Amino acid sequence: MFKINEFLDLNITRDGMEAYLLISRDRFFPESLDLDKIIKSVSDQVKYGLDESKIRDAFNSDIAYDTPIYIAKGKAPVNGEDGRIEKNFEPEQPLVPKLLPDGTVDFKELGTINQVRSGDLIARIIPPTEGEEGIMVTGEKVPPRPGRKIVSPLGKNVKLSDDETEILSTTSGLILDKDGKISVDNVYTADSIGVATGNIDFDGSVVVKKDVLNGFSLRSTGVIEIKGKVEGGDVFSNSEILIRQGIQGYGKHKVETMQSLSTKFIENANISAEGNITAEAIMHSEVESGGNIICIGKKGLIVGGTVMAKREVIARTIGSSMATQTVIEVGTDPKYKEKYLEIQNKLKEYEPKFKSILSNIQVFETLKKADKLDDAKMELFDNLLIARTSLHSEIENLKSELERMEEEIKNAKDGKVRASEVIHPGVKIVIGSAFMFVRDPLKNCTLYRDGADIRIGPN
Repeated sequence: MFKINEFLDLNITRDGMEAYLLISRDRFFPESLDLDKIIKSVSDQVKYGLDESKIRDAFNSDIAYDTPIYIAKGKAPVNGEDGRIEKNFEPEQPLVPKLLPDGTVDFKELGTINQVRSGDLIARIIPPTEGEEGIMVTGEKVPPRPGRKIVSPLGKNVKLSDDETEILSTTSGLILDKDGKISVDNVYTADSIGVATGNIDFDGSVVVKKDVLNGFSLRSTGVIEIKGKVEGGDVFSNSEILIRQGIQGYGKHKVETMQSLSTKFIENANISAEGNITAEAIMHSEVESGGNIICIGKKGLIVGGTVMAKREVIARTIGSSMATQTVIEVGTDPKYKEKYLEIQNKLKEYEPKFKSILSNIQVFETLKKADKLDDAKMELFDNLLIARTSLHSEIENLKSELERMEEEIKNAKDGKVRASEVIHPGVKIVIGSAFMFVRDPLKNCTLYRDGADIRIGPN
């Protein structure tokens, strides 16, 4: 407390943020007041936030004796804001079905995965602020409490940007936000692929603890391990696929991989692998391999459908005692044969078009000789001539490519078919362009190409 004069005291609060005057009734109070002198004496002590009008009002109206008169207010410090993270992803992905353009809803596309690619922005780091200084009524500065830095949120497979303001992914995968750490896991794990997850399209590896259910699809750029079975679902991978309990395709569903596939059984499914395919049994399926197809185990069975491999097909038993129609093709990459068929189909499409163009050109040439072509028809005629040249060149290139491929298929002889027990009647064997129908059981044998024929040798 400061004594301004005989009857006036100045009180400043302990925190220095407020000042009050107290006019004493019991002390000497002069009849005439020099307010300017009083204000000057107060301002010698109160150097910030003083409201002089409060002092004048106190003496120009009924004087409130022995009552604190509020005359000044300091500026409180503004504490700094703590550092924080702005996430560039939804911590909880809602299971929202996809609305299709026609207004229907696809409940298989639920968008349940927070995926990123290498280099993607995951979150921004907002640094703490220093805050703003406060000022006491006495003019002294009051330092603010600076904001606290965040605890490092970096988990695995993430990094800070050069200016340390962004969290970036160092790999493709799934964002994990747990226990204050942000990570990217390139392995996605699910109990099953079905109603709870919707279709999954993941940039990384996938582990499914149970099954891929009917009507749902799983796509991955990495390894896929399914500990249960594929029950009427579709599976696609750029890497290896392991399906421990087998594949039931119901005649329409597919499993495709850019590398190898291993499974317990394949039944009524469409299978394509650029690497080897290994199973205990392949039944009534369309199976293609850019490597070997190997049926192992007690069954080691291939029966029904078409099985194609670039190199070898190896099994214990091929076909059945019921003479089930089964086709085994080796020696040519199935993808190569697909391209061959694609060229054939293009030629079937282009050749009629070419004949039609030639026919129209003849009509226009007749009109031209009769001088009956106006400017519009002349433009059409020119376009037909250009189309004839272009399409003729395309057809000739396709025919040349087709001839080359036919020659390679014709001369293909590296493929083999091996059966450690029996190849039953009803099986068709194709090696390159050579083929044979098995009419009598062939036991413990190897089938191979010799010139234009298929020979039977020991296993």
